[in-house]
Amino acid sequence: MALDQTLKKAVASASKATKAIQCEVMHFAYVSQSLKGDKVFDPPGGTKRRAIVSQNLNMSRVIDGVPVVVAHTVLFLDPIPPQGTDGRDEPFDGRDEVMLPNGVTGSIVFVSGGVVDPKDKRPYLVEVWMGQGGKQR
Repeated sequence: MALDQTLKKAVASASKATKAIQCEVMHFAYVSQSLKGDKVFDPPGGTKRRAIVSQNLNMSRVIDGVPVVVAHTVLFLDPIPPQGTDGRDEPFDGRDEVMLPNGVTGSIVFVSGGVVDPKDKRPYLVEVWMGQGGKQR
């Protein structure tokens, strides 16, 4: 078995094994900006996805030399299809938003896709770091 198939099966197994601790989050895929400067998402109501959500109390990271506090990490183990709009980082763009089960969203401070599947050009999993100062959606 090729390494790419081994990785794909390992992530699928991890997803299956962790279903009990995964929760439903909403993923809002950024597509443009309105004339008022508001983000425009497609679909507007977001897409339900399963993820492992970790609350990180005061976890500090340095990104591009700037210290940030990561309030939550969200780990998507199931494939996220590309949204398809030009100019997006697929499958998860830093301008996207995630709404946690409690209705809070936070700024996306980092997106890690890790190893990319050479066949479909998508990461095997996606990890999103959310900053502090979330808002209710």
